[in-house]
Amino acid sequence: MAAWIFRRRIYALMMAGAALTAATAVPSALAAITPYTQQEQDAARAERLKQQRSEQQSAFSRIEPGSSSQQSAKHSGSAAALSPGAFFASAENLRKACVLYAGLQEGTGRLPVSMTILGQRRGIAAVQVLGAPKSLSAAVNGISLTPYFLGEQEIVCSGSRAGAIRFYDLKPLKLDAGVLQVRADGSSAQLSFTLQ
Repeated sequence: MAAWIFRRRIYALMMAGAALTAATAVPSALAAITPYTQQEQDAARAERLKQQRSEQQSAFSRIEPGSSSQQSAKHSGSAAALSPGAFFASAENLRKACVLYAGLQEGTGRLPVSMTILGQRRGIAAVQVLGAPKSLSAAVNGISLTPYFLGEQEIVCSGSRAGAIRFYDLKPLKLDAGVLQVRADGSSAQLSFTLQ
């Protein structure tokens, strides 16, 4: 992304130089020399946001019912101890998820999808998704949470992937309260919340 911005600036300067030597379009040449266009500012902002998300995603890890939050923090470094998964992915919640996953598998040819909204804490919403949905969408008060997706922690039951706990950042929305809605493969779940 940075190389693209650099090439764009070089091109703009070359065009500005050509315009100045021609001396016919001085005002447009000065406009081409401006240090940052709105498009470049938006691209730089998007790049910073992408980098922040990748740093936050590195705090998430693979979790299994037998491991406690402290054990997963030891394996993943200190960042995992501060991740939302340390709060939402308790050993009891993971055991319940594996029991539910086993129940979903019984008697069906394909695995249906089960969603549970675990809640929110400190502006981070957690959604547990069991199965493999073809499509998943989350929204707060009708606002899509796709741009605010932080990452997920994989739920592993009996050595295979059962699902994941997905995390969304609600703080940029600047809401005091709202309704979190999640839809996947025709099923939906919703939860009213007040930011803590």
